Amino acid sequence: GLASGPGAAALSGLNAQDQNLSFDLTPMAVNTNNPTRMVIAYFGIYESINTNINPAAGQTRVLPLDQIQQIDPAVGTNVPGSQVVTALVYGGSVGATDFDDVVVASRANQVLYRQNVGDAFTSRTIQGAGTIRDIVVDPDDWKVVYAVDSRDVYRINDITNPAQQWVKITDNLRAIGQTGLRTVEYVEDAPRDFLLVGGIGGVSRLGDPGSAPGTEQWVSVGLGIPNAPVFDIEFLDLDGPGQISAGDKLIAGTLGRGVWSLSGADAMLSFGDVSVLNILGSSAGADQFKLARNAD
Repeated sequence: GLASGPGAAALSGLNAQDQNLSFDLTPMAVNTNNPTRMVIAYFGIYESINTNINPAAGQTRVLPLDQIQQIDPAVGTNVPGSQVVTALVYGGSVGATDFDDVVVASRANQVLYRQNVGDAFTSRTIQGAGTIRDIVVDPDDWKVVYAVDSRDVYRINDITNPAQQWVKITDNLRAIGQTGLRTVEYVEDAPRDFLLVGGIGGVSRLGDPGSAPGTEQWVSVGLGIPNAPVFDIEFLDLDGPGQISAGDKLIAGTLGRGVWSLSGADAMLSFGDVSVLNILGSSAGADQFKLARNAD
């Protein structure tokens, strides 16, 4: 696998830095619109070039990463160890229009994007951020990008527009015990979408992330998820896009507690509920209640 073309030696599609790579986390992504296409990255970013994923009768099937080509940086350019790729998104949409060739990647505190095959990558720096650990795009508009480092969550409303700046939407996240962020996921649920993050505090969610920071607050997702660090989150919209339903599934990979999932009507349909505090008094006499809010 990872050859530069048909009949080429294994790993010949990788640059010298990546051919010498020892064991490490290696980002890869399946194309959102075309599952026969993939990207993989570490020092370089590589795109599958196979054309025989679904062969005709009598032909040999070639898996998506059997043949690849380097698309960033330019061939022959070395990448510093501090600039390795940490996350990838492949493919996207704007409304009903698919953009199969879109690639979004993160290096250090930068998010890079490519719109079309052959385009050079354009980078957008997130000022004040540490190393970006994960990225996700809005399924209805790939230009809206969310990114997390170990402490904060960021959004840019149009990564292709140089006039648009990154906005920090961390808000109360640390106040609810969520630190050491590792992963971010976007969940469509018309008319109010959600952003999920995973870290030391398990899984947390924010409603209407496109308007953040605003009136919505981060809250912990406690039902069915253990109190353990979460390293990866995947939301599977199995009943059709755009609405959380009983057939959907939320999967969380933890550190030391295995892989957990939420599914079924009770878990999924309550997942998108607005958090409401109900205070019930008695009719026997005067009731006294005290609410205190941490200023932090």
